[in-house]
Amino acid sequence: MATGILHLADMHFGAAPASLPPAVAATLHRERLAALTAALATAVERHAAAVLVAGDLLEARLAVREHAASLAAAFARCGLPVVIVPGNHDPAGPGSYYRTYPWPDNVTVVAEERWTAVELPDLTVHALGWTGGAVTQPPLPGPRLPAVATRPQVLLLHADLDPPGGRSPYRPVSGASIAATGADYAALGHIHARLLAGTAAYPGSLTPLGFGEEGRHGALWVRLGAGAPVVEPLPVARRRFRTVEVTCGEQADAADAARAALPPGSEDDLIRLRLLGQSPAAGIDEAALRELAWHVEVLDETEPALDLDALIADHPSGLLARFVAAMHARIAAEAQAAQARAEVAAAAPVVQDLDGEPAPPAPSVSELALRYGVQALTGRRLQPW
Repeated sequence: MATGILHLADMHFGAAPASLPPAVAATLHRERLAALTAALATAVERHAAAVLVAGDLLEARLAVREHAASLAAAFARCGLPVVIVPGNHDPAGPGSYYRTYPWPDNVTVVAEERWTAVELPDLTVHALGWTGGAVTQPPLPGPRLPAVATRPQVLLLHADLDPPGGRSPYRPVSGASIAATGADYAALGHIHARLLAGTAAYPGSLTPLGFGEEGRHGALWVRLGAGAPVVEPLPVARRRFRTVEVTCGEQADAADAARAALPPGSEDDLIRLRLLGQSPAAGIDEAALRELAWHVEVLDETEPALDLDALIADHPSGLLARFVAAMHARIAAEAQAAQARAEVAAAAPVVQDLDGEPAPPAPSVSELALRYGVQALTGRRLQPW
């Protein structure tokens, strides 16, 4: 029969993104604990053999005793065996809550930087702690696994998997060395994105910690049996961080353009809107934009529409004026050709349009060249149409 484990990491309980309003950060803090509770409830429902926490459960610089108490209570309520290793953000130094707080009996904290075998009823966890500072030496080859294992053997550590050049201050480890141990699974922490590499995996941060952590977040449900581990994401985080680019036009409404650009299901998310293109003539109603999702940040990177007549008035014989005149001639020739094609089409039999209103015509190559050329010649940032 398969052995199930809940693998989570990088909760950073106590951390609060400084860029967010205090009320928003406080809500996310509460929802982080709710996400942990939901993941533990799934583990109980599925009769997990263990809950493995691969470091950075706490944010040591900001965590207070009440944070440790909340986590300990959640683990105690689930009643399952819990094994925790510290990470680089919550190292087990002398004053760490891993050493000073009375964790419940079902929780085992492996604090020391030496491989420790934790024998549980249905599996053996080989765990490696973190006591502080940079850890530049690879931890493997490491634990002594039995030559013939009668139950799953799992590694638990906070580490940097296959860093560039094999070097990292965050305990570099190679996928090849993990595979060489013969362990059934390696439960890793440190990388905040979900990643599966052979028998090693990162669950990513339990809930996203900022706009640099987009996508679904949560824990991993892992089934160990014959063959490779079967890894299932558990997306317990309620909200997502999303960055959305919105191209505005002079006559367009920015809120309508943003609404069209947002993916479905964004209402409860944190959105960063990057407004590009031309500034709408009516201005930008940021209040309307902020109503589009639970939390919206607006980065207005639009530019005023180009007044070509004003730009070339002072130097009518200069490079810019000659470029604009040449492109206007090309655009006029293209318009004449398009008109001729339209007259030919009008004489043809009428074909009913079954797809509704046709889309507005895309800008021609010459129109695009005019826009980007003027931006380049006037030292402006190149903007999409």
